[in-house]
Parts: sequence; structure tokens; C-alpha cells
Amino acid sequence: VLYDALVDPRFCTELTRMVARRGSRKGADGSIHGFTTRGFRQKVHAVADTVIPTVLKTEQSNTSVVYGDQLVMKLFRRLDEGVNPDLEVGRFLTERTKFRHMATVAGALEYQRPRQDSMTLGVIHGYVINEGDAWHLTLDSLDQYFERVSARADGEEPTVPPWRHVVDALDLELPADVAEQIGLYLESARALGQRTAELHLALASRTDDPAFAPEAFTTMYQRSLYESLRTRATEDLHLLEKRVRYLPKEARPDARRIVAARPQLRQRFREILDRRIRAQRIRDTGTTTSVRSCLRARTS
Repeated sequence: VLYDALVDPRFCTELTRMVARRGSRKGADGSIHGFTTRGFRQKVHAVADTVIPTVLKTEQSNTSVVYGDQLVMKLFRRLDEGVNPDLEVGRFLTERTKFRHMATVAGALEYQRPRQDSMTLGVIHGYVINEGDAWHLTLDSLDQYFERVSARADGEEPTVPPWRHVVDALDLELPADVAEQIGLYLESARALGQRTAELHLALASRTDDPAFAPEAFTTMYQRSLYESLRTRATEDLHLLEKRVRYLPKEARPDARRIVAARPQLRQRFREILDRRIRAQRIRDTGTTTSVRSCLRARTS
């Protein structure tokens, strides 16, 4: 009989108690250790003693256990040596910045072996009450947009604002009928842009932490970026060239023009090497769950 301990609420409760008590369990080759982030020990302990956990059945890549509307514990099924970015970035934002538009990190479980890097087994996040994420909100807004546009009177042409560079257009007001067609998503896009900018500022705010201090672009990194882009473009153009005949007939001329522009595209990439990039690099959140934007979050 193969039995997954996570379906047993008692096992999940013991995991959170281990985190709250900063406890450990020894195994044949190593040991499991739990810990909480600053200010969350009492909450994790209280939840472990009072809330019956349930396993989410919609998770695909990991296993998530929900403790009412208080905490979520995500256990990783694919383990790597070192600190998982979900924990590293989330803990940094929780403990060392004032950015709070995210699911805060309350604690974690790690597996430690002698003379080897520890591995993150799971992370406990604060539960964010929400009605979906930015991706599904965007898809719903697009559906509504197409319905509104399709319902326009025949022959009625929409207002087309004059072309401007995106930076120059920042302070321009949208024509009334354009704003009406886009609808409430304008405010959602503004909020997403603001939260993303605030997140980047938070990630760049601590110069005293080597893992998160902003770094200058080096010549070596620019060369690496150039090689990566060129390789990706070469692969994509080769695939497009092979698949042109399978495209819709009206799309084939555009596809052939793109393939024929291979030399010009490569030359554009060389501009990365020809000029000094004076911006600074900061840590990337990637797809870290703890910082996903929940535009419909009731707690904003």
C-alpha cells in the first residue's frame, strides 16, 4: 500500500507545529528543520492548534495545504540543493522591506545534510483572500472588450490616438470612447504597474545584502545576454522557416519576410554589445507565488 501522509490532517498539523516550535526530526542521512520568520511564530502556532488543514486538489507542480483562511503551506515535490527562490525572495520581502502587497512568508521547512547545502522542503505563506489572479482577470477583460467592440454600430469608426512613443504618451488622456471600450481594466493595469514598480524598488532597497544588492551590468553579462538572444532567435527563425507552409495562406508572406530579415535581426542584437548598459540589475522574482499580483484581492 502506497500512502501519502499529506492526506492525513494530523501529519500536516505536525508539520506546522515543527515550524512554529523551530523543531527538527532526524533521518538516516540528514534532518528536517522548521523555522518561522520574524513576527509569525505565535500565528503559526495558533493556527496549528486550532485549524484543521485540507489539501488543495488543484495544485499541479507542488502540494499545497490550506489552514482555513489563515495560512497556506506549499510543499515542493521537486527538490534542489540550496534555498528555493520562493523562500529566499519571499523572506527577504517579508523581513527586510516594507512591501506588503504579497503573500507574506510565515515559515519554512528545510532538509539539512552534513557538508551539503540545505534544501527547502516547503514554505508557509499568509493566506490572501482573493477572487482570482491578474491573468484570469485580463482574459475576462479581453472577452468583455471584444463583446463591446463587436456591438458597435456598423460603420462607426473608433477614435485612433496619434502615434507617440510610450514614454511620451504617459501623461496624455485617452479619448473618452477609447476609455469606455477598455473599461475598468484601465485601473487594473494602472494598479498592476504601480505594484510591480513598488516591488522592484523593494528588491533594490537593501544594498547591505549581497544576495539582493543591485549590480552593475558587466561586459561579460552583456555578452551572455547577446548570445542568449541570438541563439533563441536563430532557433525560432529556423522553426518558422520549416513551418511556413503550414501557416494560413494570408500569413505566409509576412512569415517569409521575417525569415528573410535574419541578418537585420542579428545586427539589432549586436547593439547590446556596442553600447554600455548603465542600468543596474536586481533580483528577478520569476514565477514566485508569494509575489504574484492579486488584482482582485479584497485586501488589496
